[in-house]
Amino acid sequence: MKSMDLIQNPFSLAMNHPAEAFRTRNASATYLLVPLTILAVVFGPLLGFFTQADDLPWTFSVVEAILLRLPAAVATYLAAGTAFWLIGRMLGGGTPWRVHVRLWGVTYLPTLLCAVLTGVAEAWFWLFWNQAWLGVVLGVAFSGILIWKTLLYVLYLRHVTGLAGTRLAVAFAVGAIPILMLAMADLRFGLRVPIL
Repeated sequence: MKSMDLIQNPFSLAMNHPAEAFRTRNASATYLLVPLTILAVVFGPLLGFFTQADDLPWTFSVVEAILLRLPAAVATYLAAGTAFWLIGRMLGGGTPWRVHVRLWGVTYLPTLLCAVLTGVAEAWFWLFWNQAWLGVVLGVAFSGILIWKTLLYVLYLRHVTGLAGTRLAVAFAVGAIPILMLAMADLRFGLRVPIL
């Protein structure tokens, strides 16, 4: 595939050729996926507001939600890239911090889809209430997204940090700690879809 094709279609790159993006250090998908994902997560309360779901117990002021979520989303993205850089350095990887931060965004297509699904499910929750088949479809979709993100995580660790074998397995296991910590921190700030 020509590198020009990858630059012109970052979604295709992120979906069909993530290992190629990691190997060639092509972060073009990051520049679209990360802002779109942050916007989808941060402005989720607006969707609830416009669909009159704002009287639900888990929502609060739209402005307050956006002001709290935006810095939390950006900080989480930077913290995830930094955590993977530190893990890679401890296990012998020599990839610079800047590359980690730029390329982590290539894994964001499943995160974006999860943010959109979560926003729709919360805004129109009455569609899913007492509808077993819709709940099953949503559960399968979220499970597929989680599996997809896990595969991208392994590809990221393999190609960006340059780790293989036992070191890759250790990086995968140790990387779960900052992922869980950041996910819990995001939940504290009202981000129902962690920016990971």
